[in-house]
Amino acid sequence: MYYNSKVQIALFYSKLDVRADKLFYRLNEAIDEVLDNAPINIPTPQNMTGDIPQLQAVSSNNLYTLQITGQRIDLVLNNNFVNDTANTNALKFEDIATKFVKYISDNHNIVRFGLVSTTIVDNGKSVDSIKKKYFKEVIDKPVDLSLRYNNKMKRDKYLLNNIVEVSSAYANVNGNQKKVVVIMRDINNDAQQGQTLRKNFISESLSSFYNDLLPERVKELL
Repeated sequence: MYYNSKVQIALFYSKLDVRADKLFYRLNEAIDEVLDNAPINIPTPQNMTGDIPQLQAVSSNNLYTLQITGQRIDLVLNNNFVNDTANTNALKFEDIATKFVKYISDNHNIVRFGLVSTTIVDNGKSVDSIKKKYFKEVIDKPVDLSLRYNNKMKRDKYLLNNIVEVSSAYANVNGNQKKVVVIMRDINNDAQQGQTLRKNFISESLSSFYNDLLPERVKELL
């Protein structure tokens, strides 16, 4: 069985041009206030950039988290369980992610984006599944196995990375530690100095690629 574990949308800007708390409240309204707990503001020196967190927020049901730094903002769906509800949550998250991307793209200059998902495969044959799909008889009897590849592609004038990572691992599956396959999908663009992404490009990319992050499409990789 294939279950979504995590979906992450990351947007990068050259520099945050508003206070993180002001951005949060306007953004949260745009995404239907799914982040219903009060945010945590983290004091930082004025005009600080980089990946030092300035604000963090978590929903009361612990499904959604948001982090704002001087150069990026991340919205994450965390499914802390392995069942069909996790896959339903991932499907529903597309609507939230679409509103998130639209608000940030409409109000900030984005230089880079990332769409990342993690899927857990609980099939009882973690290493054998990877070996059969990708290695055939090249490898004899591995205990652990993993691979990573990147199929670059071009959209508009932008070069995109289309990364797949497939690994055997141990994971907590509904209270039991089990050997599973973990499949990560990561679609992002190569940032170019001085280049800002076209306003609607990320929204179009999200619409084009979101299904690739979900278990129904991820199944094709194993």
